[in-house]
Amino acid sequence: MAQHLVLLLLLSTPAFATPMYSTPDFALTLAQTRVAGGGDANGDGYVDAIESVAYSDEQGGALWFPGTADGFDVDEFVSFHDLSEPDSVGYLAPPWLPLDFAGDVNGDGYDELVVAAPSFEGVNVYAGSADGPATEPTWTLPEWILISDADLPLAVTSVAGAGDLDGDGFDDVLIGVQDYREPGYAAVYAGSAEGLHIEADWVLEADNEAGEIDAFGVSVAGAGDVDGDGYADMVVGANPGYTAVYYGSVDGVVSDRGTVLETVGFAFDVRGAGDVDRDGYDDVVVGEPWRSYPFTEADINVSKGQAQLFRGGPGGAEPVAAWTHEGAEEGDLYGFSASGAGDVNADGFGDVLILAAPILTADVLLGGADGLPVSPVARLDAGGTWLSSAGDVDRDGRDDVLLSPGKVYLASTFLDASKADPEPEPWEPPETVAGCGGEKGGCSAAPGGVAGPSPWLVVLWAAVSRRRLPSYTQRRS
Repeated sequence: MAQHLVLLLLLSTPAFATPMYSTPDFALTLAQTRVAGGGDANGDGYVDAIESVAYSDEQGGALWFPGTADGFDVDEFVSFHDLSEPDSVGYLAPPWLPLDFAGDVNGDGYDELVVAAPSFEGVNVYAGSADGPATEPTWTLPEWILISDADLPLAVTSVAGAGDLDGDGFDDVLIGVQDYREPGYAAVYAGSAEGLHIEADWVLEADNEAGEIDAFGVSVAGAGDVDGDGYADMVVGANPGYTAVYYGSVDGVVSDRGTVLETVGFAFDVRGAGDVDRDGYDDVVVGEPWRSYPFTEADINVSKGQAQLFRGGPGGAEPVAAWTHEGAEEGDLYGFSASGAGDVNADGFGDVLILAAPILTADVLLGGADGLPVSPVARLDAGGTWLSSAGDVDRDGRDDVLLSPGKVYLASTFLDASKADPEPEPWEPPETVAGCGGEKGGCSAAPGGVAGPSPWLVVLWAAVSRRRLPSYTQRRS
């Protein structure tokens, strides 16, 4: 089955009427990765980027690239999450481990980094400082355990900075945990002056009395302020009927005060979209590459996929999508990754990024008073299967775009149609990972790099590596 998935990634990119851009402004690495941008781990006022990467079949890790006045410094990265050694049960960690900027959880002015631990069993959080992120975990969140015939770890399938959910001035961390065969969970760990709490402050689960496979927690994200009350909110992805927005308050996240979104597919990626229509309420974008989980190989081959936008308002998120866009062809897996883009054209409206997985392209959609348009303003060659806003890398007042594997596109480039590629040529990355052997951590990349498995394989890996349990409760070890 994996061979069929790999073949999908080798499909050639078709010609598009939308302006197509193939050459990034910065190339961080060439390995298959997850990426996140927009944080500032060293407090210098420039946005940074982080990636989880695979250097070879036996080496991987996570890298931090500091922003500078000239963009990203690709030669002075820090390797802060070494995954080259097998974990306690003998697994080498895959390269698509979830990661994100956690925000400032301890109020010291530096953003932290959050990364799933090897085999997805726990979460490591690395404190920021004037010198950049710590190279060893500052806080380790305990693994989640299934209680039944045998203790087995739940998979940490997603991590995110949640923003300040309880309004105490400290950012919080959100994780999704499940084994893909049973109801899942989302857990919130609160920040404080003493640092991140290592016991979950709030645990959420879907209203799932039937015990269906809800896939709750497959994706989690901070949603911005969806209801405009001054508290950060959050969104949890799941199977249709279970994806939901939850709202922050002075008491934190209240589990019975949420909005179930009427998605049409498996919400593999959920993010805050920013205020797309500039009505004063942040919106939510949901990427749904498949109709539901579990899915078959046939589903992977034929699913067009779709992405949906849900508007915020004074009563919270509207349950019915304001915008839905489906992939053009069978197998497009449109919505495999979906994210707010920030404001790429500096018009005050939040913009959105949507990725189609097999053809590895990312659409840039501009927000407006009527929401999102039907057609993108630009289409970017991704080369990988994850995307993020990069923040304003070149400080020109417009937010930029970060795509795996480590490709940064500046808005000043992709909003200029004269710079588009009329007949895109395959992009040739550098022969080695940028900065290997650098003084701040280095790496041991094989020449040419080795692209790791695509992020969708995490779903299959988690499903086949844990046996079904008939009943359970959950606890933290």
